[in-house]
Amino acid sequence: GHGSLVAGVAVGTGDSGGAEPFELRYTYSVDAFSWLHVVEPIHLPAGPVTVTSSARWDGPSAWLDLIRWRKGTLVDGPQWIGTGAEGPSGLTITHTFEADPEYLFAPILADYDDRYLYNVSVVSRVSPYPAVGDGFNTFSGVAPGCMFAAVKFAMRSGTTFEDGVDTAIDDLVARRSEKNIKIINVSAGLVDSWGLPAQSVSLRDKVSSAVRSGVIVVAAAGNSAADPYEQTRRMSDPARTALAITVGASNDDNALTEYATYGFANPRTYTAEDFKPDLIAPGGSYYHTGIMSVDSGSTDGGLGPDIEPDDYTALEGTSFSSPYVAGCAALIIEAMERQGTRWDFHSDRHPRQVKMLLCATASETNAPRENGQSNPTLQRASGGPDGFPVGKDRFEGYGLINAEAAVEALSLTYIPGTSIREEMGSGPGDRRVWARTVHLAAGTALDVTVDNPADGDFDLYLYRMAPSASGTPVLLASSANPGAGTGESLTYTSGSDVSVLLVVKRVSGFGPFDLYSTQTEPVAVLPQ
Repeated sequence: GHGSLVAGVAVGTGDSGGAEPFELRYTYSVDAFSWLHVVEPIHLPAGPVTVTSSARWDGPSAWLDLIRWRKGTLVDGPQWIGTGAEGPSGLTITHTFEADPEYLFAPILADYDDRYLYNVSVVSRVSPYPAVGDGFNTFSGVAPGCMFAAVKFAMRSGTTFEDGVDTAIDDLVARRSEKNIKIINVSAGLVDSWGLPAQSVSLRDKVSSAVRSGVIVVAAAGNSAADPYEQTRRMSDPARTALAITVGASNDDNALTEYATYGFANPRTYTAEDFKPDLIAPGGSYYHTGIMSVDSGSTDGGLGPDIEPDDYTALEGTSFSSPYVAGCAALIIEAMERQGTRWDFHSDRHPRQVKMLLCATASETNAPRENGQSNPTLQRASGGPDGFPVGKDRFEGYGLINAEAAVEALSLTYIPGTSIREEMGSGPGDRRVWARTVHLAAGTALDVTVDNPADGDFDLYLYRMAPSASGTPVLLASSANPGAGTGESLTYTSGSDVSVLLVVKRVSGFGPFDLYSTQTEPVAVLPQ
């Protein structure tokens, strides 16, 4: 179910019961009536692979096949792999072939006489499925060492009522000290009686109160950006809450998804609102792959007994980018506590600090969103249109989350006067942000220079370590010259002993950059 998927993204261990470490088992389940059911596609690295799929359904005899199509498209030019099987419910097919990383792969179940198939369940096994090589299971969550508490506040149909959300937040906040609850993820949004996105001042206040009680609240932005009507494209609560971390969705190529709801151009009709979203994070895509996570252990989509226990399933939505960010917040909390932080359950200072680190180390996608509608330039060095904060827009917020850089920003220090060389990449898994804490004495002038590679456009930022009242970054100085190969430099003089955040962000291209600095100590004036 939805809740299992959400929990798995944030804290799942990746231990699929009974499956070998290099085997993937996943299930597609739906009760909808259709002559064609296309299973969520998966990406397969290059090499030999065996895929076995078994299907059961209600309805007439059908065909079970395995197809592939080029990634980044909606089943464009499908190609059949091997020979399928035709017959009544209970079909199984097995194909061994050479996978191509430029394609997506999916089983399909179809009746080519256009008769309805329903209560469909397709179970697939992929072997070998490569390990990620970092010591964790392939489908571990972002923070697999965390404990979690689940609170039910929605009907089985998915309908959400405001009083249910209020009660759930109250319960978690009331037990925050007892259970050590520091993060609440809300992968839901309010709708009114017409099914339209709803706003609620009281829910915003409830979320704000939770944050001021020392609990981070992460909220899904919504999935309605591609809807044809403005009324349905609006962002609902609690995602509009200023103190919340509101999350849109990116795809496999680190581009903004077609569906991720964007914020209002000028939302501040109420003080608890803010410009949203704050970040984007992986949420799956109809043009690429969904987010693979834990399937429900009770039934396959409410269709009866679970055919394949302890398996995975895939879906798309900001419901899954939100727990990704919640998991990243947990990693930052771990780093803070390793440095001796004792979590404050009576103020918002620590939740705002975590939010600031995530936002300050986010990076611009610099790519059109999936449907090609827009490629907004983040307001890098000045306030954005309609009063947007520095470095933020209403489509991707501060940009794509970079969890490693956020943890490094807190855990590692740059010493002024030293030189470093680091590399940025253009691939989905490459480094996009470098960040360090810098300690400055009062009156010290810091001059920082970045020499960019010929093929890279990387910008330079200096943020205050103390966040704004809503937890967003406060920019002290920046350098954002356009074009690859152009260097960046900034100067800042501290008025007091202070720690600041030095960040280099990739805009485009790749290659190594060199960062170096000079520090000018304050001149002592001797009495005459």
